[in-house]
Amino acid sequence: MLVALNGNEKTISNLSISAGDRNGVFSQIKGSTIYNLTLDNVNIVSTGRAGILAGEIDGTGNSLSNITIKNSSVSGNSSNGVGVFIGYSTPGFASTINNITILNSTALNANQAAGVIFGLIVVLLLLPTYT
Repeated sequence: MLVALNGNEKTISNLSISAGDRNGVFSQIKGSTIYNLTLDNVNIVSTGRAGILAGEIDGTGNSLSNITIKNSSVSGNSSNGVGVFIGYSTPGFASTINNITILNSTALNANQAAGVIFGLIVVLLLLPTYT
């Protein structure tokens, strides 16, 4: 899913989503730009991979910045990962990720591969950015 979202420093709060695989505020992001957004008290329940922002990130050209997740939780049941920020990254994805804040939030995977930023990263190339 191609997404271009400027959250304009707004907050999405008190949101609960319960669904199948690739569950999150966005199920899947690919070639997307998302920035200036806060997610507060967002609770995701999935039968598969899941993340609070997105269940899966794919491809190249993604840019995620100035995103805060707080007082939130995510749970799933997938060997492909459950993460507070992103559940799963596909092989070969390349993204620019800056200024991500996670506060008082949890990830639980009934299977394996749970994490705060990513539940499971298949291949990752991190390039430092300097300001």
